[in-house]
Amino acid sequence: MGRTNPILVEFRWPEGTKRTLAVLDLPPAVSTPALLYGQAPTIEIPVSIHNFGDEPVVSFHVETYRTGQSKPASAGDFTAYVKPDGWAETTIVLPLSPGGYDMIVSGLGCQTRSRIGVEAPAGAAICTPVDVNGDGIMEYRLENSKIRALLLTTGARVIEYTVKAKDDNVFFKLWPEKEKATDRRPFRERGFYPYGGFEDFLGQASLETHKVYQAEVLQSSGPLVRVRMWADYYGNRLEKVFTLYGDSPLLEVRFALDFVNPELNMLGPQPILEIGKRHGIEDLFVVPEKDGLSEFRMRPEEYWGRVLHPVEGWNAGYDEIEDIAFVGAFPVAQPEFLHMWMNHPSNGESNHYYAEFQPWVPIFQKTRWYFSYYLWAAPGSWRPAVEELRRRGLITSR
Repeated sequence: MGRTNPILVEFRWPEGTKRTLAVLDLPPAVSTPALLYGQAPTIEIPVSIHNFGDEPVVSFHVETYRTGQSKPASAGDFTAYVKPDGWAETTIVLPLSPGGYDMIVSGLGCQTRSRIGVEAPAGAAICTPVDVNGDGIMEYRLENSKIRALLLTTGARVIEYTVKAKDDNVFFKLWPEKEKATDRRPFRERGFYPYGGFEDFLGQASLETHKVYQAEVLQSSGPLVRVRMWADYYGNRLEKVFTLYGDSPLLEVRFALDFVNPELNMLGPQPILEIGKRHGIEDLFVVPEKDGLSEFRMRPEEYWGRVLHPVEGWNAGYDEIEDIAFVGAFPVAQPEFLHMWMNHPSNGESNHYYAEFQPWVPIFQKTRWYFSYYLWAAPGSWRPAVEELRRRGLITSR
């Protein structure tokens, strides 16, 4: 389970042989987020179980290890009620002190591994519901001393991620303006629409583009603030939980997907970057690949892209003139690849300059499937930003 299984079917008769190839995609028996972050003294861990057995009660074992150590920091046995041939999520609570951990969850003869970063509660953040453009649909402003972020319920986007010291939203943003050249084109809703911010592709064009999510503030103030958004797509449920921590720029976007349609098989979360006042040749982008750090810049005369295979789970951008950096981090083993796209105003769907770095993450149906993405933007070079994420246990390697 948890993989694509090739199936060869062969039929023979006296005069010949016929073969055909099919595939069977099976969900993992046990799923957890591959990368997690939280605050001591306890961390809540969602565990999804697809029960291929005959009994409705499933037992599973959880061990955590401080990164680099062989002796367990904690161990425990848990049970969950999951009907045979069904799937369900349960939440466990682990007592963990600050540091980095590797977690192993074992059940039904299968294992899944996760990386967990834990910090001590510090600083202060606040969440404020606002209606920025007066359309009756609420937005949510998350803020601490370093960062001011604005969440849209339309598409469940981070539309602004502003570094206060530079007064710079490092994302391209069109919203609440319209795409003037194409907004009234017939069937415009079937194409990509450039709201901007941090969003994700779900099908082409995105099913999410104009979908208004339900929203709930889980924590409105304190050492972290958290907002949950969720929506239904024809029986497929997508949830996103946004968390801003109190003493750093760290913003977490945690996805949970309950999908049943096999054609919805790939998710592409992406920051749409416009670091500094504009996106230009002064913006350097860096991705760690097998042969070293690959560097990229936009081409003013054309749009272009590339498929990248990072060996660590991050990509960085740096405006060399305005001295501001952005780093995105994700569990490197989950995506099939990292797609880079340098957009150009000649693009008929989106007439703008910006850069995208999009991990293409396969979706398993008939389980609750998880993905986490971490954003960090700050004044200065990209290298200290990567090291801050590494120190928090959020840089994964192949």
